[in-house]
Amino acid sequence: MSGKAYRSTTLSRKADAIREIAKDRKRMRTALNGDVEACLVQWLRQACANNVPINGPLLACKAVQFASQLGISDFNCNEGWVERFKARHAISLKRACGEGKTIPVGGIQLWKNTTLLSILREYDAKNIYNADETGLFYKMLPNKTLAFRDKRCIDGEHSKQRLTILLMANMDGSDKRKPLVIGKSKNPCCFKNVKSLPVYYTANKKAWMVGAVFEEFVRDFDAEMHTQKRRVALIVDNCPAHPASISGLKAVQVVFLPPNTTSHSQPMDSGVIKTFKAHYRRLLMSKILLAMDAKECFKPDVLMAVQLIKQAWNLVQQSTIASCFCHAGFVKEHHVPPEAANFEALYSSNMNELRSQLQSLGIWPSTLTADDYINFDSSLCVAEQCSDEDIVAAVQSKRDDASDDSEVSDEEIQMPSIPLVKPADARKALDTLQLFLAQQDIDDQLFHFAELSSILAMSACKSTKQKCLTDFTPL
Repeated sequence: MSGKAYRSTTLSRKADAIREIAKDRKRMRTALNGDVEACLVQWLRQACANNVPINGPLLACKAVQFASQLGISDFNCNEGWVERFKARHAISLKRACGEGKTIPVGGIQLWKNTTLLSILREYDAKNIYNADETGLFYKMLPNKTLAFRDKRCIDGEHSKQRLTILLMANMDGSDKRKPLVIGKSKNPCCFKNVKSLPVYYTANKKAWMVGAVFEEFVRDFDAEMHTQKRRVALIVDNCPAHPASISGLKAVQVVFLPPNTTSHSQPMDSGVIKTFKAHYRRLLMSKILLAMDAKECFKPDVLMAVQLIKQAWNLVQQSTIASCFCHAGFVKEHHVPPEAANFEALYSSNMNELRSQLQSLGIWPSTLTADDYINFDSSLCVAEQCSDEDIVAAVQSKRDDASDDSEVSDEEIQMPSIPLVKPADARKALDTLQLFLAQQDIDDQLFHFAELSSILAMSACKSTKQKCLTDFTPL
Protein backbone atom coordinates (compact mmCIF):
# COMPACT_ATOMS: atom_id res chain seq x y z
CA MET A 1 0.00 0.00 0.00
CA SER A 2 1.39 3.39 -0.98
CA GLY A 3 1.95 6.13 1.57
CA LYS A 4 -0.86 8.23 0.14
CA ALA A 5 -3.34 5.33 0.31
CA TYR A 6 -2.25 4.50 3.85
CA ARG A 7 -2.78 8.08 5.03
CA SER A 8 -6.19 8.16 3.33
CA THR A 9 -7.25 4.93 5.06
CA THR A 10 -5.98 6.18 8.43
CA LEU A 11 -7.84 9.48 8.09
CA SER A 12 -11.00 7.64 7.11
CA ARG A 13 -10.77 5.43 10.21
CA LYS A 14 -10.19 8.43 12.45
CA ALA A 15 -13.17 10.22 10.91
CA ASP A 16 -15.36 7.18 11.53
CA ALA A 17 -14.15 6.99 15.14
CA ILE A 18 -14.86 10.69 15.68
CA ARG A 19 -18.37 10.30 14.22
CA GLU A 20 -19.06 7.34 16.54
CA ILE A 21 -17.88 9.34 19.56
CA ALA A 22 -20.06 12.26 18.49
CA LYS A 23 -23.05 9.94 18.10
CA ASP A 24 -22.46 8.45 21.56
CA ARG A 25 -22.23 11.91 23.12
CA LYS A 26 -25.36 12.99 21.28
CA ARG A 27 -27.26 9.88 22.45
CA MET A 28 -26.12 10.48 26.03
CA ARG A 29 -27.09 14.16 25.88
CA THR A 30 -30.45 13.29 24.28
CA ALA A 31 -31.23 10.73 26.97
CA LEU A 32 -30.44 13.17 29.78
CA ASN A 33 -32.26 16.05 28.12
CA GLY A 34 -35.19 13.72 27.47
CA ASP A 35 -35.93 13.56 31.21
CA VAL A 36 -35.75 17.34 31.43
CA GLU A 37 -38.13 17.67 28.49
CA ALA A 38 -40.56 15.12 29.95
CA CYS A 39 -40.70 17.08 33.22
CA LEU A 40 -41.06 20.39 31.39
CA VAL A 41 -43.89 19.11 29.18
CA GLN A 42 -45.86 17.80 32.18
CA TRP A 43 -45.33 21.08 34.07
CA LEU A 44 -46.38 23.07 31.00
CA ARG A 45 -49.62 21.08 30.64
CA GLN A 46 -50.54 21.82 34.24
CA ALA A 47 -49.68 25.51 33.88
CA CYS A 48 -51.83 25.80 30.75
CA ALA A 49 -54.76 24.14 32.52
CA ASN A 50 -54.56 26.87 35.16
CA ASN A 51 -54.25 29.74 32.66
CA VAL A 52 -50.70 30.59 33.81
CA PRO A 53 -48.97 32.92 31.29
CA ILE A 54 -45.86 31.23 29.87
CA ASN A 55 -42.93 32.74 27.96
CA GLY A 56 -39.51 31.62 26.76
CA PRO A 57 -37.44 32.82 29.76
CA LEU A 58 -39.82 31.10 32.17
CA LEU A 59 -39.51 27.83 30.21
CA ALA A 60 -35.71 28.12 30.34
CA CYS A 61 -35.78 28.77 34.09
CA LYS A 62 -37.99 25.73 34.76
CA ALA A 63 -35.81 23.56 32.52
CA VAL A 64 -32.71 24.50 34.53
CA GLN A 65 -34.59 23.75 37.79
CA PHE A 66 -35.65 20.32 36.57
CA ALA A 67 -32.12 19.55 35.34
CA SER A 68 -30.78 20.37 38.80
CA GLN A 69 -33.39 18.14 40.49
CA LEU A 70 -32.51 15.32 38.09
CA GLY A 71 -28.82 15.66 38.95
CA ILE A 72 -27.74 16.89 35.50
CA SER A 73 -24.84 19.31 36.07
CA ASP A 74 -23.82 20.10 32.46
CA PHE A 75 -27.25 21.04 31.13
CA ASN A 76 -26.98 24.07 28.85
CA CYS A 77 -30.32 25.79 28.36
CA ASN A 78 -29.99 28.65 25.92
CA GLU A 79 -32.48 30.34 23.63
CA GLY A 80 -31.76 27.82 20.87
CA TRP A 81 -32.65 24.89 23.14
CA VAL A 82 -35.95 26.53 24.11
CA GLU A 83 -36.84 27.13 20.45
CA ARG A 84 -36.05 23.52 19.54
CA PHE A 85 -38.09 22.30 22.51
CA LYS A 86 -41.06 24.37 21.34
CA ALA A 87 -40.72 23.05 17.80
CA ARG A 88 -40.45 19.41 18.91
CA HIS A 89 -43.64 19.64 20.96
CA ALA A 90 -45.58 22.03 18.69
CA ILE A 91 -45.76 24.72 21.41
CA SER A 92 -46.78 28.26 20.57
CA LEU A 93 -46.36 30.98 23.20
CA LYS A 94 -47.81 33.84 21.19
CA ARG A 95 -50.79 33.77 23.50
CA ALA A 96 -50.92 32.77 27.14
CA CYS A 97 -51.73 29.09 27.55
CA GLY A 98 -55.37 28.53 28.39
CA GLU A 99 -56.43 32.06 27.51
CA GLY A 100 -58.93 30.77 24.97
CA LYS A 101 -60.73 28.79 27.68
CA THR A 102 -61.39 31.73 29.97
CA ILE A 103 -65.10 32.42 30.28
CA PRO A 104 -66.48 35.50 32.09
CA VAL A 105 -68.47 34.97 35.28
CA GLY A 106 -72.01 34.00 34.37
CA GLY A 107 -70.91 33.16 30.84
CA ILE A 108 -72.39 29.66 30.73
CA GLN A 109 -75.36 30.85 28.70
CA LEU A 110 -73.00 32.70 26.36
CA TRP A 111 -71.00 29.48 25.90
CA LYS A 112 -74.17 27.55 25.08
CA ASN A 113 -75.33 30.22 22.63
CA THR A 114 -71.98 30.32 20.81
CA THR A 115 -69.60 27.37 21.22
CA LEU A 116 -72.20 24.70 21.97
CA LEU A 117 -74.55 25.93 19.26
CA SER A 118 -71.72 25.74 16.73
CA ILE A 119 -70.90 22.16 17.78
CA LEU A 120 -74.55 21.09 17.54
CA ARG A 121 -74.76 22.51 14.03
CA GLU A 122 -71.48 20.99 12.83
CA TYR A 123 -71.76 17.47 14.28
CA ASP A 124 -74.48 14.83 14.34
CA ALA A 125 -75.69 13.68 17.75
CA LYS A 126 -73.82 10.38 17.44
CA ASN A 127 -70.56 12.31 16.94
CA ILE A 128 -70.78 14.51 20.06
CA TYR A 129 -69.15 12.88 23.11
CA ASN A 130 -68.75 13.84 26.74
CA ALA A 131 -66.18 12.33 29.14
CA ASP A 132 -65.81 12.88 32.86
CA GLU A 133 -64.00 11.33 35.82
CA THR A 134 -65.54 10.23 39.09
CA GLY A 135 -64.06 8.76 42.26
CA LEU A 136 -65.36 5.46 43.64
CA PHE A 137 -64.87 3.71 46.97
CA TYR A 138 -65.23 0.33 45.34
CA LYS A 139 -65.58 -1.82 48.48
CA MET A 140 -67.50 0.58 50.73
CA LEU A 141 -70.35 -0.95 52.74
CA PRO A 142 -73.32 1.16 53.92
CA ASN A 143 -72.33 0.90 57.59
CA LYS A 144 -68.88 2.39 56.82
CA THR A 145 -70.00 5.51 54.97
CA LEU A 146 -70.49 7.62 58.12
CA ALA A 147 -66.77 7.36 58.91
CA PHE A 148 -65.91 8.85 55.53
CA ARG A 149 -68.08 11.94 55.66
CA ASP A 150 -66.28 15.29 55.68
CA LYS A 151 -62.90 13.60 55.22
CA ARG A 152 -60.74 14.33 52.23
CA CYS A 153 -59.27 11.18 50.72
CA ILE A 154 -55.63 11.74 49.79
CA ASP A 155 -53.44 9.27 51.64
CA GLY A 156 -53.88 6.65 54.31
CA GLU A 157 -56.33 3.78 54.65
CA HIS A 158 -59.20 5.49 52.84
CA SER A 159 -57.17 6.12 49.71
CA LYS A 160 -56.42 2.40 49.37
CA GLN A 161 -60.11 1.69 48.78
CA ARG A 162 -60.63 4.12 45.94
CA LEU A 163 -60.56 4.07 42.16
CA THR A 164 -60.93 6.83 39.59
CA ILE A 165 -63.19 6.05 36.63
CA LEU A 166 -63.48 7.89 33.32
CA LEU A 167 -66.87 7.41 31.66
CA MET A 168 -67.59 8.55 28.10
CA ALA A 169 -70.63 8.33 25.84
CA ASN A 170 -72.10 10.14 22.86
CA MET A 171 -75.11 12.45 22.75
CA ASP A 172 -77.72 9.94 21.58
CA GLY A 173 -76.42 7.23 23.94
CA SER A 174 -75.67 4.82 21.11
CA ASP A 175 -71.96 4.52 21.96
CA LYS A 176 -70.93 3.91 25.56
CA ARG A 177 -67.15 3.69 25.52
CA LYS A 178 -65.26 1.12 27.59
CA PRO A 179 -64.58 2.69 31.03
CA LEU A 180 -61.05 3.73 31.99
CA VAL A 181 -60.23 2.71 35.57
CA ILE A 182 -57.25 4.07 37.52
CA GLY A 183 -56.11 2.18 40.60
CA LYS A 184 -53.17 2.34 42.99
CA SER A 185 -51.55 -0.99 42.11
CA LYS A 186 -50.38 -1.72 38.58
CA ASN A 187 -50.58 -5.50 39.00
CA PRO A 188 -52.85 -6.42 41.93
CA CYS A 189 -52.63 -10.00 43.19
CA CYS A 190 -56.19 -10.60 42.04
CA PHE A 191 -55.09 -9.99 38.41
CA LYS A 192 -52.89 -13.09 38.42
CA ASN A 193 -53.82 -15.48 35.56
CA VAL A 194 -56.25 -12.87 34.19
CA LYS A 195 -55.48 -12.24 30.51
CA SER A 196 -58.11 -9.60 29.73
CA LEU A 197 -60.21 -7.08 31.64
CA PRO A 198 -63.61 -5.62 30.75
CA VAL A 199 -62.20 -2.09 31.21
CA TYR A 200 -59.07 -0.12 30.36
CA TYR A 201 -56.93 -0.26 33.50
CA THR A 202 -53.90 1.75 34.58
CA ALA A 203 -52.44 2.77 37.93
CA ASN A 204 -50.45 5.39 39.82
CA LYS A 205 -49.62 5.95 43.48
CA LYS A 206 -52.70 8.09 44.18
CA ALA A 207 -55.20 6.50 41.78
CA TRP A 208 -55.79 9.90 40.18
CA MET A 209 -56.17 11.05 36.61
CA VAL A 210 -52.97 12.61 35.24
CA GLY A 211 -52.27 14.44 32.00
CA ALA A 212 -50.30 11.63 30.35
CA VAL A 213 -53.07 9.07 30.96
CA PHE A 214 -55.78 11.39 29.65
CA GLU A 215 -53.75 12.27 26.55
CA GLU A 216 -53.12 8.60 25.77
CA PHE A 217 -56.84 7.89 26.18
CA VAL A 218 -57.78 10.70 23.77
CA ARG A 219 -55.14 9.66 21.22
CA ASP A 220 -56.41 6.07 21.23
CA PHE A 221 -59.96 7.35 20.75
CA ASP A 222 -58.76 9.61 17.93
CA ALA A 223 -57.06 6.70 16.17
CA GLU A 224 -60.23 4.61 16.34
CA MET A 225 -62.41 7.44 15.03
CA HIS A 226 -59.92 8.11 12.23
CA THR A 227 -60.04 4.43 11.24
CA GLN A 228 -63.84 4.66 11.10
CA LYS A 229 -63.53 7.85 9.00
CA ARG A 230 -65.52 9.84 11.53
CA ARG A 231 -65.08 13.39 12.85
CA VAL A 232 -66.24 13.85 16.45
CA ALA A 233 -66.32 16.49 19.18
CA LEU A 234 -65.22 15.53 22.69
CA ILE A 235 -66.56 17.80 25.46
CA VAL A 236 -64.52 17.81 28.70
CA ASP A 237 -64.19 20.02 31.76
CA ASN A 238 -61.19 22.08 32.90
CA CYS A 239 -59.73 19.41 35.17
CA PRO A 240 -56.01 20.09 35.86
CA ALA A 241 -55.23 16.66 34.40
CA HIS A 242 -56.73 17.60 31.01
CA PRO A 243 -54.02 19.09 28.77
CA ALA A 244 -54.92 22.47 27.30
CA SER A 245 -54.12 21.12 23.85
CA ILE A 246 -53.27 17.75 22.32
CA SER A 247 -51.39 18.10 19.06
CA GLY A 248 -51.77 15.87 16.04
CA LEU A 249 -55.39 14.78 16.49
CA LYS A 250 -56.94 13.82 13.15
CA ALA A 251 -60.57 13.02 13.99
CA VAL A 252 -61.31 14.44 17.46
CA GLN A 253 -61.95 18.08 18.34
CA VAL A 254 -61.50 18.58 22.09
CA VAL A 255 -63.81 21.30 23.44
CA PHE A 256 -63.58 22.61 27.01
CA LEU A 257 -66.58 23.50 29.14
CA PRO A 258 -66.60 26.84 30.96
CA PRO A 259 -64.73 26.65 34.29
CA ASN A 260 -66.72 25.79 37.42
CA THR A 261 -69.95 25.13 35.51
CA THR A 262 -69.90 21.34 35.08
CA SER A 263 -72.97 20.78 37.25
CA HIS A 264 -74.96 22.92 34.80
CA SER A 265 -73.30 22.08 31.48
CA GLN A 266 -71.77 18.60 31.66
CA PRO A 267 -74.06 15.68 30.67
CA MET A 268 -72.17 13.13 32.79
CA ASP A 269 -72.76 15.29 35.86
CA SER A 270 -76.43 15.69 34.96
CA GLY A 271 -77.34 12.15 35.95
CA VAL A 272 -75.23 9.65 34.01
CA ILE A 273 -72.66 9.15 36.78
CA LYS A 274 -75.39 9.01 39.42
CA THR A 275 -77.18 6.32 37.44
CA PHE A 276 -73.96 4.34 37.02
CA LYS A 277 -73.22 4.47 40.74
CA ALA A 278 -76.77 3.42 41.60
CA HIS A 279 -76.29 0.26 39.55
CA TYR A 280 -72.81 -0.35 41.02
CA ARG A 281 -74.01 -0.07 44.62
CA ARG A 282 -76.97 -2.35 43.91
CA LEU A 283 -74.71 -5.00 42.34
CA LEU A 284 -72.30 -4.75 45.28
CA MET A 285 -75.14 -5.16 47.79
CA SER A 286 -76.41 -8.22 45.93
CA LYS A 287 -72.98 -9.82 46.20
CA ILE A 288 -72.92 -9.13 49.95
CA LEU A 289 -76.24 -10.92 50.43
CA LEU A 290 -75.10 -13.89 48.33
CA ALA A 291 -71.89 -14.18 50.38
CA MET A 292 -73.82 -14.05 53.65
CA ASP A 293 -76.28 -16.66 52.39
CA ALA A 294 -73.33 -18.96 51.62
CA LYS A 295 -71.75 -18.11 55.00
CA GLU A 296 -68.64 -16.83 53.22
CA CYS A 297 -66.44 -13.87 54.10
CA PHE A 298 -67.08 -11.02 51.67
CA LYS A 299 -63.77 -9.47 50.51
CA PRO A 300 -64.20 -7.41 47.34
CA ASP A 301 -61.01 -6.80 45.39
CA VAL A 302 -60.07 -4.70 42.36
CA LEU A 303 -60.90 -7.53 39.94
CA MET A 304 -64.44 -7.77 41.32
CA ALA A 305 -64.68 -3.98 41.21
CA VAL A 306 -63.77 -3.66 37.51
CA GLN A 307 -66.22 -6.44 36.67
CA LEU A 308 -69.00 -4.65 38.56
CA ILE A 309 -68.02 -1.35 36.95
CA LYS A 310 -68.47 -2.85 33.51
CA GLN A 311 -71.80 -4.47 34.48
CA ALA A 312 -73.10 -1.23 35.99
CA TRP A 313 -72.06 0.77 32.91
CA ASN A 314 -73.84 -1.76 30.66
CA LEU A 315 -77.03 -1.26 32.69
CA VAL A 316 -77.11 2.50 32.05
CA GLN A 317 -79.75 2.86 29.35
CA GLN A 318 -79.33 4.75 26.10
CA SER A 319 -82.43 6.83 26.85
CA THR A 320 -80.96 7.91 30.20
CA ILE A 321 -77.78 9.20 28.55
CA ALA A 322 -79.74 11.05 25.85
CA SER A 323 -81.94 12.63 28.52
CA CYS A 324 -78.90 13.81 30.51
CA PHE A 325 -77.37 15.45 27.44
CA CYS A 326 -80.68 17.22 26.88
CA HIS A 327 -80.81 18.34 30.52
CA ALA A 328 -77.35 19.90 30.12
CA GLY A 329 -78.53 21.94 27.12
CA PHE A 330 -77.35 19.66 24.30
CA VAL A 331 -80.49 19.98 22.16
CA LYS A 332 -80.43 20.35 18.40
CA GLU A 333 -82.67 22.86 16.65
CA HIS A 334 -86.19 21.63 15.86
CA HIS A 335 -85.60 18.52 17.96
CA VAL A 336 -88.12 17.25 20.50
CA PRO A 337 -86.16 16.55 23.72
CA PRO A 338 -86.61 13.15 25.39
CA GLU A 339 -88.45 12.76 28.64
CA ALA A 340 -86.48 13.56 31.76
CA ALA A 341 -84.89 10.51 33.35
CA ASN A 342 -86.47 9.40 36.60
CA PHE A 343 -83.45 8.46 38.69
CA GLU A 344 -85.56 7.55 41.71
CA ALA A 345 -87.01 4.65 39.73
CA LEU A 346 -83.53 3.16 39.38
CA TYR A 347 -83.40 2.13 43.01
CA SER A 348 -86.90 2.71 44.38
CA SER A 349 -87.69 -1.00 44.15
CA ASN A 350 -84.49 -3.06 43.98
CA MET A 351 -82.32 -0.77 46.11
CA ASN A 352 -84.98 -0.25 48.77
CA GLU A 353 -85.58 -4.00 48.95
CA LEU A 354 -81.86 -4.60 49.43
CA ARG A 355 -81.76 -1.79 51.97
CA SER A 356 -84.48 -3.47 54.07
CA GLN A 357 -82.65 -6.80 54.03
CA LEU A 358 -79.33 -5.22 54.97
CA GLN A 359 -80.93 -3.17 57.75
CA SER A 360 -82.26 -6.37 59.31
CA LEU A 361 -78.70 -7.73 59.23
CA GLY A 362 -77.25 -4.59 60.82
CA ILE A 363 -75.24 -3.59 57.75
CA TRP A 364 -77.32 -0.57 56.68
CA PRO A 365 -77.79 2.25 59.27
CA SER A 366 -81.37 3.42 59.71
CA THR A 367 -80.32 7.06 59.20
CA LEU A 368 -78.70 6.38 55.80
CA THR A 369 -80.88 6.90 52.73
CA ALA A 370 -80.33 5.12 49.42
CA ASP A 371 -79.46 8.44 47.79
CA ASP A 372 -76.81 9.19 50.44
CA TYR A 373 -75.19 5.79 49.89
CA ILE A 374 -75.11 6.18 46.11
CA ASN A 375 -73.59 9.68 46.16
CA PHE A 376 -71.40 9.75 49.27
CA ASP A 377 -68.18 9.74 47.20
CA SER A 378 -69.46 12.16 44.55
CA SER A 379 -67.07 14.94 45.68
CA LEU A 380 -64.00 12.69 45.76
CA CYS A 381 -60.89 14.28 44.24
CA VAL A 382 -59.91 12.79 40.88
CA ALA A 383 -56.84 14.94 40.14
CA GLU A 384 -54.47 17.27 41.97
CA GLN A 385 -51.82 19.81 41.12
CA CYS A 386 -48.41 18.10 40.93
CA SER A 387 -45.39 19.71 42.56
CA ASP A 388 -42.05 19.84 40.76
CA GLU A 389 -40.88 17.00 43.00
CA ASP A 390 -43.89 14.88 41.99
CA ILE A 391 -43.19 15.51 38.30
CA VAL A 392 -39.51 14.55 38.63
CA ALA A 393 -40.39 11.41 40.61
CA ALA A 394 -42.91 10.35 37.95
CA VAL A 395 -40.38 10.78 35.12
CA GLN A 396 -37.68 8.90 37.02
CA SER A 397 -40.03 6.02 37.84
CA LYS A 398 -40.85 5.58 34.13
CA ARG A 399 -37.14 5.45 33.29
CA ASP A 400 -36.33 2.88 35.95
CA ASP A 401 -37.89 -0.32 34.67
CA ALA A 402 -36.75 -2.26 37.71
CA SER A 403 -38.57 -0.06 40.20
CA ASP A 404 -42.06 -0.91 41.37
CA ASP A 405 -44.17 2.10 40.35
CA SER A 406 -47.33 0.77 41.96
CA GLU A 407 -48.40 0.44 45.53
CA VAL A 408 -49.77 -2.82 46.89
CA SER A 409 -52.04 -2.57 49.91
CA ASP A 410 -51.59 -4.69 53.03
CA GLU A 411 -54.89 -6.42 52.28
CA GLU A 412 -53.62 -7.51 48.83
CA ILE A 413 -50.42 -8.89 50.38
CA GLN A 414 -52.43 -10.96 52.88
CA MET A 415 -54.99 -12.09 50.29
CA PRO A 416 -54.06 -15.38 48.57
CA SER A 417 -53.68 -15.27 44.81
CA ILE A 418 -56.62 -16.51 42.77
CA PRO A 419 -55.94 -19.97 41.27
CA LEU A 420 -56.32 -20.62 37.57
CA VAL A 421 -59.84 -21.88 36.79
CA LYS A 422 -59.81 -25.04 34.67
CA PRO A 423 -62.31 -25.51 31.80
CA ALA A 424 -63.78 -28.56 33.54
CA ASP A 425 -64.51 -26.54 36.70
CA ALA A 426 -66.09 -23.76 34.63
CA ARG A 427 -68.24 -26.38 32.87
CA LYS A 428 -69.48 -27.71 36.23
CA ALA A 429 -70.31 -24.17 37.36
CA LEU A 430 -72.27 -23.57 34.16
CA ASP A 431 -74.21 -26.82 34.64
CA THR A 432 -74.96 -25.81 38.23
CA LEU A 433 -76.30 -22.45 37.07
CA GLN A 434 -78.56 -24.10 34.50
CA LEU A 435 -79.92 -26.44 37.17
CA PHE A 436 -80.55 -23.52 39.51
CA LEU A 437 -82.51 -21.64 36.83
CA ALA A 438 -84.61 -24.71 36.11
CA GLN A 439 -85.42 -25.17 39.79
CA GLN A 440 -86.38 -21.48 40.07
CA ASP A 441 -88.55 -21.66 36.90
CA ILE A 442 -86.44 -19.00 35.13
CA ASP A 443 -86.14 -19.02 31.34
CA ASP A 444 -82.54 -19.94 30.53
CA GLN A 445 -82.81 -18.61 26.96
CA LEU A 446 -81.81 -15.20 28.30
CA PHE A 447 -78.31 -16.37 29.22
CA HIS A 448 -76.81 -17.66 25.92
CA PHE A 449 -75.67 -21.00 27.34
CA ALA A 450 -74.91 -22.40 23.88
CA GLU A 451 -72.33 -19.67 23.22
CA LEU A 452 -70.79 -20.13 26.68
CA SER A 453 -70.54 -23.88 26.15
CA SER A 454 -68.75 -23.30 22.83
CA ILE A 455 -66.27 -20.96 24.49
CA LEU A 456 -65.53 -23.54 27.20
CA ALA A 457 -65.09 -26.27 24.60
CA MET A 458 -62.59 -24.17 22.63
CA SER A 459 -60.70 -23.35 25.83
CA ALA A 460 -60.54 -27.03 26.75
CA CYS A 461 -59.09 -27.85 23.31
CA LYS A 462 -56.39 -25.20 23.69
CA SER A 463 -55.39 -26.43 27.15
CA THR A 464 -55.14 -30.08 26.03
CA LYS A 465 -51.67 -30.99 24.86
CA GLN A 466 -51.48 -32.39 21.34
CA LYS A 467 -50.28 -35.97 21.36
CA CYS A 468 -48.20 -37.42 18.56
CA LEU A 469 -48.94 -40.70 16.79
CA THR A 470 -46.30 -42.59 18.80
CA ASP A 471 -48.33 -42.01 21.96
CA PHE A 472 -50.92 -44.43 20.63
CA THR A 473 -48.85 -46.91 18.62
CA PRO A 474 -45.82 -48.97 19.81
CA LEU A 475 -42.47 -48.26 18.26
